[in-house]
Amino acid sequence: MTKLWSHWPLIVLCAACASQAAPVVTGKRASEPCPSFAGSGLSEAAAARMAGASNLLEYENIWKETHPGSSTGTISGAGVRSVIHSKLHQLEACYQLALYDSREVAGRVVVRFVVNPSGRVATANISANSFGRSDIGCCVLARVAEWAFPAPNADGFVVVEYPFNVRVSY
Repeated sequence: MTKLWSHWPLIVLCAACASQAAPVVTGKRASEPCPSFAGSGLSEAAAARMAGASNLLEYENIWKETHPGSSTGTISGAGVRSVIHSKLHQLEACYQLALYDSREVAGRVVVRFVVNPSGRVATANISANSFGRSDIGCCVLARVAEWAFPAPNADGFVVVEYPFNVRVSY
């Protein structure tokens, strides 16, 4: 099997306070929409609004509205990329799903998420999925929701958007 992983530049936007991570989202069948990952302290209505956010600023603003008095923080792009690159092997099973239908798969899943003060993913959504299969996006989302990142400075929160670009063939 040949794999080519390419990652576009990391987009990091400071965000506001959040809660601890909750149970991880499970994968769905290809035809079902992918749910969001929402940690404790985030209402269903707020989670739905975040899932429908069209950009990072809107995502951050919804987060701030639901967590008044929160502070923003920063994480270095290199620190976030380091974690992601060390965990890429966990995503192989996600892309294997697509190989059941085709000998070659290429696409992009963009995950938007909030990192809380302890470095855990507090909420996450798929902001784009070019695979045309929600099960692949759901699988990627579930893995990212489990990861721990460097803790943001100033005891704050950070919004991250990261594209996972892949081409798999055998």
